[in-house]
Amino acid sequence: MIEKRIVAYIDLLGITKRINPLMAQNVVKAQKEIISIETLLRGLKQDVDRTRDLGAEVKMFSDNVCLSEQYDPSDRFAADNIFSLCFNIRLNQYDLFIKGYLLRGGVAVGYYYSSDITILGDALTNASLVEEKAIVPRVVAHRTFWKAYNEIKSLFGEQKVSPIKEMFLKDADGRYFIDYLDCWVDLECSKKEFFIEHKDAIIQRVKENIGDKKVLKKLRWVADYHNRKVSDLFDKDKDKDKATYGIKTSLFSPPRVRNPVSKVRKRIE
Repeated sequence: MIEKRIVAYIDLLGITKRINPLMAQNVVKAQKEIISIETLLRGLKQDVDRTRDLGAEVKMFSDNVCLSEQYDPSDRFAADNIFSLCFNIRLNQYDLFIKGYLLRGGVAVGYYYSSDITILGDALTNASLVEEKAIVPRVVAHRTFWKAYNEIKSLFGEQKVSPIKEMFLKDADGRYFIDYLDCWVDLECSKKEFFIEHKDAIIQRVKENIGDKKVLKKLRWVADYHNRKVSDLFDKDKDKDKATYGIKTSLFSPPRVRNPVSKVRKRIE
């Protein structure tokens, strides 16, 4: 059935690069890795399934995930559906990153067809196009998403849509992305514990990818985003220990190599 839907196209970055060589080297280890990834994705599906009564749907293929919710601007639940989809992305993006996986995505609104074997439509196309333009690990909103946002706003007022806009942050390039680090308010942990956990995960990911410039560039964006949130949130609290939660830029600087020859020369002199 063709219908209008809010669609998120999510790319789990680096999974094929990680799994494909492993399949040739160690099938048992590759199998365990795939099951681990599948478990994480099942968790995402379960989160969306909780809102099944609102028409939620999840499709998984290769290293991509397609999430969608029904969209009818005249329906009083339209804003709830958009919020639900973005909320699930926000929680799971954080969880996946902590467990070692970066993701990038796009969100769009338009026509969409889904069956057991096929997914098609301009909503999916636009979501995948804006995912490519996202470049770094963020989930970016397509212009059709904001058009839908304004449709609901004109019918039901600012109060109905303000929780949706609050889930997005404007990046330096002008694009709005889902602010997944704001999910600390939804989890049963302190703000400090949350940001220390995220900081430790960034440091670990950097150590795992030393020498891989592409991945480090993406992680540098995550670190800058992390520091931006730390600055915004802990400045408001006037927290003297703010530096404890931030990432030092030196983390991404190549280690200095000492020249043993120069030491010998100094001794001789």
